Amino acid sequence: MTTQIKPNKKEVTRERNQKLILNAAEQLFSQLGYEGASMSMIATAAQVPKANILYYFKSKDGLYEAVIDRIIAHWNLGLDNVTADDDPATVLYNYIKSKVILAINEPLQSRLFASEILRGAPYLQNYFRTNTRP
Repeated sequence: MTTQIKPNKKEVTRERNQKLILNAAEQLFSQLGYEGASMSMIATAAQVPKANILYYFKSKDGLYEAVIDRIIAHWNLGLDNVTADDDPATVLYNYIKSKVILAINEPLQSRLFASEILRGAPYLQNYFRTNTRP
């Protein structure tokens, strides 16, 4: 007999709240920029108390970093199955193709990423320094 594990109510609530917050933050950061989107605006859009944002993400910077991390993780899903034996030209072609499709299907993510670049990539500089190999 198999025992089915019920999800912890706190965990379900946490995951739901974080997703609501990240979705609202992605939209507002994309539309208004980092400086234009306030924590209060994000809380209102996510329909959660502002304190929840600070509880889960500690600061506006922490929230912004989580949004960018989520975008990068989504964009990099296509690289999960790449091996050292794969043809580099094919890998690059497939990667660029997937990015174009994502840009069409997820325009807010592309806009936010472009905005980060135009701001001088303050978060991405640190991200790539700590998450990529030379």
